[in-house]
Amino acid sequence: MNVFVDSPDGQTADRIQVACPECKYQTLMVLPVEPLFLAGDIAMMLSTTRSALHSWMSRNAWRLGPAKYRWVRGRRQRLLTMTDARVISDRLMHSRPAR
Repeated sequence: MNVFVDSPDGQTADRIQVACPECKYQTLMVLPVEPLFLAGDIAMMLSTTRSALHSWMSRNAWRLGPAKYRWVRGRRQRLLTMTDARVISDRLMHSRPAR
């Protein structure tokens, strides 16, 4: 997420140390990290249906960044970055003809 982490000396930190809860592997994560949203969440934010969003994404795949997925119970779910959400919003909401 786009967050700022305060370091002990009062300065804003540009990285944070994170650890895996299972294996305890620790690594540094550079901040800010762009948030990811499920395609269904983007559809809800834009007041459209998931099927309409999926159709738009398949027609305009070249406008979006590389596809990212997560797997839940054997099914993959498309994740979209905030940049992708802005592109979709601009194209869906602002390119509709006036009635």
